[in-house]
Amino acid sequence: GGGVWGVCLGIVLWLGGAVLSFSFPGLRTETSRFAQDQLEVTVRALLGMVLLFSTSTVYQQVRIHRLRDRLTQEIRSNLALQDRAQVLEKLAILDPLTGLYNRRFASEHLPVEIARAQRRQYALTVVALDLNDFKRINDLYGHAAGDMVLQELAQRLRHTFRSSDLLVRVVGDEFLLILPECSGQEVPAALARLKDLIVIYGGQKIPFSAAAGCTEYRPR
Repeated sequence: GGGVWGVCLGIVLWLGGAVLSFSFPGLRTETSRFAQDQLEVTVRALLGMVLLFSTSTVYQQVRIHRLRDRLTQEIRSNLALQDRAQVLEKLAILDPLTGLYNRRFASEHLPVEIARAQRRQYALTVVALDLNDFKRINDLYGHAAGDMVLQELAQRLRHTFRSSDLLVRVVGDEFLLILPECSGQEVPAALARLKDLIVIYGGQKIPFSAAAGCTEYRPR
């Protein structure tokens, strides 16, 4: 880079000297032919350098544009892979019908929560909950209505319990609630909010209820 600019500067000075020689009449008669030849050579060289730099600039711009496009494509591909990985991760731990955690997540995470409660010395309560007469609802109204009942219960659980609580659909109409930093005495008040449960399916009101039992873990 510096060598090329040095050559360019030399050519410009050479061209300036040749043009300057025409400004002095005494020199023009003696060296006019030589200066004219030198001027012609210098102009050609300068034009060549301009063409060289122009070509180099265009080439660099094309390369930069291609690299930018390639980098953009790689970033988009990486973002797509991250999104796909997040979707797959959610599919692996979430119940597709209710959006709650699934049994696999509960079996892997419950020991972690117990260890954390032991380490931080706080109470941990686990609630087992299932719907009453769920088979009857499916038999009378169909499985689509049963799915609505499960979804409504999951929604009520999300509104009732904290975001830090782990709400799990184990299987069918069985649910598990893992409640960190919560004693068993606090659970009845929360479960009391799960009253007057109802869904409307095909213009019919379908009331339903749930039964629950809890166990409390206290670190020693």
